[in-house]
Amino acid sequence: MQRAALEIAAAANNAIEQRGRAILVWSGGNTPRRLIPYLATSDVDWSRVNFILGDERWVPLDSPQSNEGEMRRYLAGTPLQSAAITGLFTPGLDPAAGIGAAKARIAGLLDQPADLSLLGVGDDGHIASLFPEQGWSTRNDGEWLYSAPHPVSGETRISLTPAALWRSARWLLLVTTPAKSVQWELALSGSPPTRTPVAIALDPGAPPVELIGPDA
Repeated sequence: MQRAALEIAAAANNAIEQRGRAILVWSGGNTPRRLIPYLATSDVDWSRVNFILGDERWVPLDSPQSNEGEMRRYLAGTPLQSAAITGLFTPGLDPAAGIGAAKARIAGLLDQPADLSLLGVGDDGHIASLFPEQGWSTRNDGEWLYSAPHPVSGETRISLTPAALWRSARWLLLVTTPAKSVQWELALSGSPPTRTPVAIALDPGAPPVELIGPDA
């Protein structure tokens, strides 16, 4: 994870130098936590960084299933705790109303492309919470959020759309297990995004992508 952390820190510092702030899209799950010891020693003014969560379960922040809650916990006590975190869950609202509130929160942040997006790949090829054979669109139509039930557990997920994920200067794509590597190979072989969602990384409108393996 050290190389990935160096690239994240460099992207943040470059954006801060140019515009006074950095916007980073951040993956849920356990793998990003491994980056924090490296990022904590980097020379970044984290108070000028805003993280946008790439996806979220519709659960309160104190739930162990919350991506935002987990991120706030693993940033606590590190220099990164001074960064802003823009989450997708809205307390007190159901998903239908909450997705509108989340759109309003991210609209001003994505008025220009994010400086870097850290994204994971699932064993089924999903990216963010864009799962195979669901109703999300690959059209670059300006719709930045999508909500649907998880295909197995049924809990509501909210996710950045392909159009939103493409609004990034570059991607770091976490491909850290053999099963995830298989999904990437399927995408490279021509499997469509509806079947292998990580294939959105190969769309002509997608930003440059760098794969991050388990030892990067």
